[in-house]
Amino acid sequence: MGPHTLWLSGLLAGKERLAVAKRWRQRIGGAGQEFIGLHRRDYAAAREVLSMPEEEGDDPAEAPDTLPEERT
Repeated sequence: MGPHTLWLSGLLAGKERLAVAKRWRQRIGGAGQEFIGLHRRDYAAAREVLSMPEEEGDDPAEAPDTLPEERT
């Protein structure tokens, strides 16, 4: 049950409902900030990987046609 349902049923006082609702907003806001931070870190890491110069032998066009397990 949410704080509004408890308040409407008389099981939660008005001040308590406000406090519970405030805690939930803070939790949701915190989760949103965590998600935004995760996105920013991942985006920065991806940008770093894409900006790295390719090393010799990293070209997929130069890769052999068979996997090592298939070679016998």
